Amino acid sequence: MKKIEAIIRPEKLNDLLEALNKHQFYGVTVSQVMGAGLQRGRTHFYRGNEIITNLHPKTKLEIVVKDSWVNEVIETIIEITKTGNVGD
Repeated sequence: MKKIEAIIRPEKLNDLLEALNKHQFYGVTVSQVMGAGLQRGRTHFYRGNEIITNLHPKTKLEIVVKDSWVNEVIETIIEITKTGNVGD
């Protein structure tokens, strides 16, 4: 058995869960997390004050699968969630 952890964009969650279910991978733990990477911070204003947010909302998936399913699950995750933009 292997545990796979993936940090994905929140808007890709439903598409990924549907794809995993089609492949009969049902056991998934989902957590809402915050993270930073190459995306850098974003600037917005709140009550007239400039606020720089360095953490972005992400979704973390934890999946435990048989050793023989690892590559298929990883390929599915990449195929469904990859956008080609910074923050993948």
